[in-house]
Amino acid sequence: GLAKIVLAKAYPFLPIHSLAPLTIEYGKSFWLKLFSQFFPFVYWMIRDHYLLYQLNKQYNFDLIISDSRPTCHLKKTYSVFITNQPSPLVPLHILQNFMRLFLKIIMKCFHEVWIPDLPGSNKLSGELILMPPNIKAKYLGLLSRMQAPKEVSNEINKVEVLAIVSGPEPMRSDFEKQLKRKLKTENALIVGGRPDQSAESENRYLSYLEPTELAKYLSKAKFVINRGGYSSLLDLAAFDKYLILVPTPGQSEQNYLAQRLASNNQAVIWDMTQESWDTVRSRSEKTNTFYLENDPSLLDQAILQLENNIFAKKNSMNSGVHLISNHWVFG
Repeated sequence: GLAKIVLAKAYPFLPIHSLAPLTIEYGKSFWLKLFSQFFPFVYWMIRDHYLLYQLNKQYNFDLIISDSRPTCHLKKTYSVFITNQPSPLVPLHILQNFMRLFLKIIMKCFHEVWIPDLPGSNKLSGELILMPPNIKAKYLGLLSRMQAPKEVSNEINKVEVLAIVSGPEPMRSDFEKQLKRKLKTENALIVGGRPDQSAESENRYLSYLEPTELAKYLSKAKFVINRGGYSSLLDLAAFDKYLILVPTPGQSEQNYLAQRLASNNQAVIWDMTQESWDTVRSRSEKTNTFYLENDPSLLDQAILQLENNIFAKKNSMNSGVHLISNHWVFG
């Protein structure tokens, strides 16, 4: 899917493998729609694990790092699970307990659990990263593809408003259409988040920007409009901008993070059906900008410990790096 396209552009010289494809249908009742697909999801997990097992027979991996993919682990291979919400917020209590138990079982299959966040009071995730008993986690700091550039050439036109579109369909397309209507008279740029349509562009709209180019536009913008997904917030944390969030309907993670940032006066939430752009812009200017100080040493420490645990006893490291969808697999 789109993740494979992004990775192929970012790492053109690394081999990329695909595991079992997963098609999830989303609806207005987000979590109920997800749980209705539980049995197809279990079947996908079985296929996914089998394909990883077959790849391992070919490459004999030393280490697997899974970005929230529950089946990317093997008994005889050191396996690490990355998650930003080991305690997801689900509307129905019984479903929430089931989901947290399911994730606890998954996490126990891995040797380590990593969380892309900061420890202590500076954390972004809040209650989403409350760990179950008997499971320890390492904090990696704020992981992002982008860094705020120190200088940006004048070739990049300054835009006052940068809107970044993301999320599942059809909500992604609906969000994009609303932005085009609401920001019609503004000095704004809308980025559609579609790497499969990288050649498509029009006035005030680009279907996709590479991370380095997106960082340049971010550095020049005053306001940033975003869904507020966790990965997006990690990308935005270093840019120190006025943040306007429009959470995807039904996604409790985005709603929670938006409410958390709004309560800290670091963002405003925009109900696009009830509020004009001029009104939300005025509210945004009264908040603090969104910025989090990162600690890059946390990731360095986690990687160093892995090297000590796995590679120190080997006489040589005749290994390569393989990518599986959006998951690093070191072999």
